[in-house]
Amino acid sequence: MTRSQDAVSEQLGKLLLRLQEKKTSGHDISNQCSELLFRLNSQFPGDVGCFCIYFLNHIVLQPGQAMFLGPNLPHAYLAGGN
Repeated sequence: MTRSQDAVSEQLGKLLLRLQEKKTSGHDISNQCSELLFRLNSQFPGDVGCFCIYFLNHIVLQPGQAMFLGPNLPHAYLAGGN
């Protein structure tokens, strides 16, 4: 989280390229959070926060579902809701 922007952009670019090459060659990369990473990078290009998906649990709630997070728990709200 404290690396220079140049280092973050370089490493994120390498990861995105590697995942895209695997996807293009027909490999199943769904267990590597690839679609989420592609989406986050398209919304926040080169942002160090894109790497956070590998340290947090990605949970998709359906309409009508909710969850409780206690105080001081790291989390990110990515999309949805009205």
